[in-house]
Order: sequence, then C-alpha cells, then structure tokens
Amino acid sequence: MNWIENALFSGLTENEILEIVSRSESVHVATGEWLFHHGDDASELYILESGLLEVVRVDALTKAEVILQVLQPGAVIGEMALVDRGARSASVRAAAASRLLSAPFTMFRQAPGVPSDQPELKQTYAKLVHNLAEVMSKRLRELGDESLRQAVDRVNMGMFILSTISLLALYIIILNLVGKYGEIVTDTTFVSIPLLGVFGGTTLHFVKRTGLPLASFGLTRNPWPAVIEGAAVSIPMCMLLVLGKWIWMQSTPGQEAEPLFGWRSVYEHYGLMNEVAFACVYAAFTFVQEFIARSGLQAPLERFLVSKHRTLIAILISNLLFALTHLHVSAKLAVIVFFAGCFWGAMFKRHGNLYGTFINHLIVGTFIFFVLVL
Repeated sequence: MNWIENALFSGLTENEILEIVSRSESVHVATGEWLFHHGDDASELYILESGLLEVVRVDALTKAEVILQVLQPGAVIGEMALVDRGARSASVRAAAASRLLSAPFTMFRQAPGVPSDQPELKQTYAKLVHNLAEVMSKRLRELGDESLRQAVDRVNMGMFILSTISLLALYIIILNLVGKYGEIVTDTTFVSIPLLGVFGGTTLHFVKRTGLPLASFGLTRNPWPAVIEGAAVSIPMCMLLVLGKWIWMQSTPGQEAEPLFGWRSVYEHYGLMNEVAFACVYAAFTFVQEFIARSGLQAPLERFLVSKHRTLIAILISNLLFALTHLHVSAKLAVIVFFAGCFWGAMFKRHGNLYGTFINHLIVGTFIFFVLVL
C-alpha cells in the first residue's frame, strides 16, 4: 500500500516512514482467524495493508455476536489501548485474508533506541502521536455516525417486518375465511392471486419507504450470474421430480398405467391459448411470491437480527411464515413450500439478488404443474 497516503503518516517524509516501517513487523491473518479478542492484553497497534477486518463484540445479554465495523485497508487498529493502557475493547477477526503492519506501543510512548544526537527521530515520533490523536478523533466521530445509522436502520427494519407480518396474517385470515365459505367462492385461487398482488405492491411500498437502496432487498442491476445458476440447477431438480413421480407410480396400486407426464391432458382440457395464459399468470404469481418471501421477509430479518447465525435464522423464519400462507391448500404443500423456500433462500443469500431464485422457482413450478401435473 502507499504509506504516504495513510493518515497515521501524514506530514512525514518518505525516509521517516521507511524508518517506522523498518521498526515494525508484518502480520498475516487468514480468513476467519482472530487478530485479538476482547479483554486481551495490548502491546501494539496495527495498520491494515490489505484484506478486510471485522470489529466484533458479544452482546452481554443475548451472547450474540455484533459486528461493529468492517475495516478497509489503511485502517488503524488497536489504538485505544495505547492511550488508556487498558485491555482490548473489542475483538477483531479477518473477513478476508489480511496483511497488517504491527507497531509496538513503545514506539509511541518513549521512542526507544533514539540516540540523543538524532533529535529528528524524536520529532518523527511526535508527529506520529499527533496523527494518531487525529485518527482516533475521526474514528470516534465515524463510530458515532455509524451507531446512529445502525439504530435508525434497525428501527426501520423492525417497522418493516411488523408491517409485512401484519399483512401476512391478514392474507392468511382472508384465505381461510374464503375456504370456510366455499359456497360463495369455490376456488381460492381467484382470491389469492389478486390478494397476493396487493400484498406485493404494499411490500414494495414498504421497501421504498426504508430509504435503503433496492439492492439491499435483492433488486440488483446484474442478475445474470444468479439467473444462469438458477436455470442450470433447475435441470437436476426436474430430473429428481421425474424420478420421484415414477417411484411413486410404481409403488402405488392403480397408478402404474398412468402417464408419467401429464401435459397432454392439460393441453387437451384447456387448449394452447389458455395454457399459455395460465403460464404467464403463474410467472407473475411466482415473482411476487419470491419478492415477498426474500425481499419482504428474509432480507429485512437478516438486517434486523444480531446473532452470528442471523442468515440461517432469517431463512428459516421467513420460510416458516411463507409456508403458513399455503396451509389453506394443504399441510403437505406447506411442508414442500418450506423446504423448497429454504433452498431458494440460500440461493438468494449466495447471489444477493432475487432473480436466480425466481427463475429456478418458475422453471421447477412450471414443470410440476404443467408438465408432470402433480
């Protein structure tokens, strides 16, 4: 890295910087490895040359890990202990393989090894201490701003989640009422599709109200890697579905003579135009479902939670909630939706966008309902 541009070395000449670097040591930290832990004795500060570091504290009440800050190259780490001579105030872990420069505290406290006939080196250390004070002051300001941003973010996410869950509960209640009074509406599909559309539109309104970038909810501008993976993964999934149906037919009395693929009966019953119309409606229906489950539930939950397992918890809770919306059809469908949703939730997390999960859901769902006709 360019040491001259580092704030700690501001005002120092190239020779002065080289002198400081020569008195320091290079440290390498692998991904996931801890540089130090909260409460450890401190005897040096670090300057991050390359990689990424996470500043971590454990919540005393919940015992959950909280990532306070993510440090970029050029960051100074561990300077608090230099001033107050205390233990480490937080833990630091490598989010990516990192290389650091380790500078002992004695370099700043008493300038060891500086002969009396070399006063210019003492001036160098004095500049370092002054720069360090400025770095710490800036860090405190940034932490204050970051803490405020995180607090506002969590409040927004909390309100977003409450609003989404309230809508979800209303959706389930209406569908169950429709199912109960079946003599009035014989097919809940005619209610669930427009109702889901309203639900999706309201969720989009909530997303915009948070003030966060749409990419935070999986609506990114580069969908293609996720789309390609979603389409590719759907091929073995469809093959497994065919195998599963074949095994079920062979093991169930009276089903051996039934066709493995039922698309012909659907085509003959509804006709080509109706089948195409159904497929288009199903595509829109699928996108809204994925938007609600991933952008409306999973993404906000992950931002709101503080546990180190927040991704897994967000995936499980969001899909449990969404599986509830299918209970009016059958418990079996709700179970299938939950496990399929967990898979799509993991895909959503992997790529950070909605499009791969939508494509995979669309292809597999279309294959199930229009080709296999399960």
